[in-house]
Amino acid sequence: MMTKCPACNSNEAIINNEYGVLPCESCNSEANKIPKPSAKTTYDFASPVTKQQRKEYAKSMLQPYTGDGTLSREYVEAWGTDKLAGVTKKDIKKAKYVYGNLPRHHKIQNSKI
Repeated sequence: MMTKCPACNSNEAIINNEYGVLPCESCNSEANKIPKPSAKTTYDFASPVTKQQRKEYAKSMLQPYTGDGTLSREYVEAWGTDKLAGVTKKDIKKAKYVYGNLPRHHKIQNSKI
């Protein structure tokens, strides 16, 4: 028995052990043609007050470590290492700028806190 595609109901569906019934190849190719929004093209529906506070308090959103354990140089420059347990001078020298790939990362340096 052929399981039909849940999207078009005409072609044979893809059966996956983990995800179950998936759309057929032609439906997948059509779905892949739809452009995906990037961080630069998304819209920000925040109020002007919220946008202003994001600028003012951008440094407070910095995290000391990335997911792979890399120490953030932006965090060290903003807050120091007093509150970080076990951080040596060698770790501080190895710290990297990790927020440079984010949109509007340059505004972090201009924030109050």
